[in-house]
Formats: sequence, structure tokens, C-alpha cells
Amino acid sequence: KPRISSNDDDAAKKIPIKEELRPRCRQALLQLAKHCKAVVGCRVSPIQKRLMVELVRFGGRMTAIDAAGDATLRRTRTLAIGDGANDVPMIQGAHVGIGISGQEGMQAVNNSDYAIAQFRYLQRLML
Repeated sequence: KPRISSNDDDAAKKIPIKEELRPRCRQALLQLAKHCKAVVGCRVSPIQKRLMVELVRFGGRMTAIDAAGDATLRRTRTLAIGDGANDVPMIQGAHVGIGISGQEGMQAVNNSDYAIAQFRYLQRLML
């Protein structure tokens, strides 16, 4: 069975998360993510980062009909934080993107809604 991988050694077996996660699996992952305060992606490709953000951003919306008959959306907000070019798709896919300038260049900063100079300034920005 194909598996999700981002190791260069497994390049021949690499399957994009969108193809790997069938609708039932995406729903299970979304249900798990709803119980988390944060989701951290490790060893995933830039497109997989974006797809995870978009799963939470768009898959997390549920419509409900209020007394007036208007559809209201559940208020799901996504925040992506990155410091390099590989984080740009994720930053662009989120409601709010934060780019951190540094040794990896300015691509994340140039494609973000907010920019900070170092990770340690993140707490101040969030408060």
C-alpha cells in the first residue's frame, strides 16, 4: 500500500497527501485535528503542509441553519508560521500567515501577512 513519505530515499514511493487521503481518511484526520490546539508537520513536503492547512480551513466548516434560515459558518481560523521558501504554500493557504526572516531568505516574509525577525517575537505577536 502506498504511504506518505518525504524522505529522498523513498522518492519513488512518494504519494501526495491529497491522493493518499481518501475522503473517509481526510474526515478522520480532520476529527483528530479538531481536538488539537496546534498541528505541527514534520518531514512533509511544502504541498502537504498547504493541504493540511486547507483541510482544516475548508474541511472544518460546517453549515447550520439558524432561526432566520440563514446559513452560518463555524468560525475556524488557521495560522501558518514559516521561515523559508518551503513554507510559502502553507502560509498562502492559511487565513493568517506569519513569515520569519532569517538565514533561509525572505520568501516566507514576502508572502506572509505579518513578518517578524525571530521566533522569540512570536509570543509577543500572538498576545
